[in-house]
Amino acid sequence: EELTAIKDCKTRHFILIDDLHCFQGELNKGAVRELWPTVKEVHQRILEAFPDYFIVDYEDVIIGVPSEARQVVENYMQFPGLRFLVPTSNKYVNLLNPFSYLFNKYVSPRLTVDVMRFDVRPPKLPANFQNKSIGDQTKYSWTSGLAAYLKLPDVPRHFILLLEDYWISDYVDLQKVEALFKYAQAHPEVVKIDLSGDRMKVGHKDYPSVGGIDLVESEQAAPFRASIQAAIWSRDYLREACSKGAWSPWQFEKHGAQNDGSTILGVKTPLLPYVNA
Repeated sequence: EELTAIKDCKTRHFILIDDLHCFQGELNKGAVRELWPTVKEVHQRILEAFPDYFIVDYEDVIIGVPSEARQVVENYMQFPGLRFLVPTSNKYVNLLNPFSYLFNKYVSPRLTVDVMRFDVRPPKLPANFQNKSIGDQTKYSWTSGLAAYLKLPDVPRHFILLLEDYWISDYVDLQKVEALFKYAQAHPEVVKIDLSGDRMKVGHKDYPSVGGIDLVESEQAAPFRASIQAAIWSRDYLREACSKGAWSPWQFEKHGAQNDGSTILGVKTPLLPYVNA
């Protein structure tokens, strides 16, 4: 009946049917199994009403969307875990407008970008950009402000750190980025993976490739191991590194990860092409 009602409406609806497991037979005690269609039957009923719809089961939901929205769903299913963090300051908050435009053009308008800001509100940003204030900027150094943000409960354990003046300049191969992101998640000893090629400029040694991506390991005494060029970071490691001193970004880059025994990797060929605005 609900599908019939949706069919009679001229709008091209997104159909999301929750609790997929119920249609697979995992019902609460007392439920009547005969009253529940199977997943296959639900798919058939959607297609009978909407022959050109794309249907897939994901995250305990039966999803049916118009054919023109298929790419939206497939992109979400392919890169659900990628998160980006962009710390900004009162002085540079206006740079988020061109940053967000270029990010959505060359990376994806469907990936979440978390903006850490202080007390100046950013201009209106695209829907995939969400910002959170940690308060009066005069009360923080760069490192103490970032450390305070990283203590918030909803910050993911891994993210790609970018600055608001890293303006993406070409299309990004998200499959390669995701391969390294998953590698960092699965290997807690790896606390950072540089995506800019920065680690190739100083002391390093070869590291086993991941997903066909050639990597190097930064030597312990190599300068600027805490460089804040584009990189995948472990939240806990970055928070601890930021707690070592009340530093500016440049001081953090120089002192934040020197000879600390951590494993910091880098790509031989940049995966995130950008220019410093």
